[in-house]
Amino acid sequence: MLKKYVLLLLILTFPLVSSSEKWSLVSKQRGISLYELTDPPDRDMLPFRAEKVVNLPLRRLLYILVDYKNKSNWAPKLKGVTIHKKMGINQFIFSEYYKVPWPFYDRQFLLKGQVELTGNYIHIMAHSIEDKKYFAKDHIRADVDLIDIKLYRESENETKIVFEFLGDMGGYIPTFVQN
Repeated sequence: MLKKYVLLLLILTFPLVSSSEKWSLVSKQRGISLYELTDPPDRDMLPFRAEKVVNLPLRRLLYILVDYKNKSNWAPKLKGVTIHKKMGINQFIFSEYYKVPWPFYDRQFLLKGQVELTGNYIHIMAHSIEDKKYFAKDHIRADVDLIDIKLYRESENETKIVFEFLGDMGGYIPTFVQN
């Protein structure tokens, strides 16, 4: 039943975030193109899309992204990652814990994620789940409808990253704290 729900959720939200026509360019700095959703949902969601070509082979970049033990070396404000459950070779239930300055509470992203290796690109997807046994009592849970990362081989040593996010960070955080 859960698989059918996740599939339905992806089918319903995929047209919302996948079409580049629904995104408008906000800025381009240091080779990163940042987009906002032209018609965002009415909820307190933070939708964005970022694209960049990096000087790394596709498989090396994938290794860096799935190396959860070292993710805090490159992910800002990340305190740590916990793998709660492996559901096969490419599917996991995990939490990412992020530091937020006082007086706000730190955030927990409790996610079910999956990695798909296709002929043309690598696809990493995740979304929030509600499983109370993994809730951290000292964190506020962020609600993620969709994390969608696609890695495209541009050349032997270049990979294009397309990152789309649609989620609620779990309450109000002022802009000066977010940035």
